[in-house]
Amino acid sequence: MSEDRSAAIQCILRQIEAEHHVYILYACESGSRAWGFASASSDYDVRFIYARHPLAYLRLDVPRDVIEIPIKDDLDINGWDVFKALRLLRKSNPPLLEWLTSPIAYRGNETPGISALRSLARQGFSQNVLCYHYWHMARGNWQQYLRGKSEVILKKYLYVLRPLATLLYLEQCQSLPPVDFIETISAIQIESEVCEHILALIKQKRAGDEMGMSVADPVLHGFIAIEMARIEEQITPDYDAQRRTMLSQGIEIKAFVKENGTIEVYEHLQGRESFHRYWLIESRRYEVSGTDPLPLLASYLRTVIGEIEHGYEGSFAEVLLASFRGEKASV
Repeated sequence: MSEDRSAAIQCILRQIEAEHHVYILYACESGSRAWGFASASSDYDVRFIYARHPLAYLRLDVPRDVIEIPIKDDLDINGWDVFKALRLLRKSNPPLLEWLTSPIAYRGNETPGISALRSLARQGFSQNVLCYHYWHMARGNWQQYLRGKSEVILKKYLYVLRPLATLLYLEQCQSLPPVDFIETISAIQIESEVCEHILALIKQKRAGDEMGMSVADPVLHGFIAIEMARIEEQITPDYDAQRRTMLSQGIEIKAFVKENGTIEVYEHLQGRESFHRYWLIESRRYEVSGTDPLPLLASYLRTVIGEIEHGYEGSFAEVLLASFRGEKASV
């Protein structure tokens, strides 16, 4: 990293503190620079965690918990309030875990508070949450850019291989994966030929060489296809069987779109007085919450949102897709 860009980032962080009346507890690099395959022209994806004055949290109208700075030149900078970060840490939010373990820190990396959060992340992360996150990331890029194609955009391999390698690390090492891609590759067991092709691709990306359309790499294509099929058998449940099970239990589902774009889903099981409530955050991510969340519903949320064009027909898909259109629906 050049001294000019580092100084510019520090300057912007100080400006954010002054303009928004916050204190930045931690700031780090996210994206390709943290993953270890950035080129000289890659953007700086700076992420930070901040705190406000204690009195700000005692107001009836709690301040917004996100600060987003308009992208300027190669600087993409935004951050989360510490309370938002803590709530997401409790849920093993994968982007937050990557922030906390980023190899590039701009502020607060060794402070006791951030060190404690990092320790909690390593000790208490949910393997299931991380597996689903990286699985959907790998599968989405694989199906959209590489699968079945004789010519591909070379850099798209990296956006399949990084989450795939993370999945293999979770499987083989049973610990929080490194953010650096090369460190992850070095820690897992894969064929040497595959490793050589991955490292050559990283070297090419770092050098800033052209990574546009090219003939598909048979070694990488074969490796990805085999591993994706193997992992899919382990991680993808039988959705049709789950749907039959839920319908046989007489479950009523209602879904609504709130003004902030959140999809709110209610589930009621016959014979019970209470409703369970679930939130779906953003269009292609999910969060499941509530008392005793129903794993079957969570699976359907992930399926329909993760791959709308191939979503299952039937009651769950109808309800959720109706909610995307702003309608109210129930079954």
